[in-house]
Amino acid sequence: MANILLAFEFYMTPCLYEALVASRDEAMYQQMASQVRSRPNCRRVVTVVGAAHANGILKRARTRGL
Repeated sequence: MANILLAFEFYMTPCLYEALVASRDEAMYQQMASQVRSRPNCRRVVTVVGAAHANGILKRARTRGL
């Protein structure tokens, strides 16, 4: 029930979503990209993120690369 209420709040208040999820997705993506680029010999990277951030980070990684 809490997840449904949270999803409803994000739908109704986009600025709340931006503040809580999207800006954090961007910060995590930037940090991950920095770590990957600092290790040019690494072939694989494993990153664990929460479910709320997975889609946003994957979208950034697919469009911008790592």
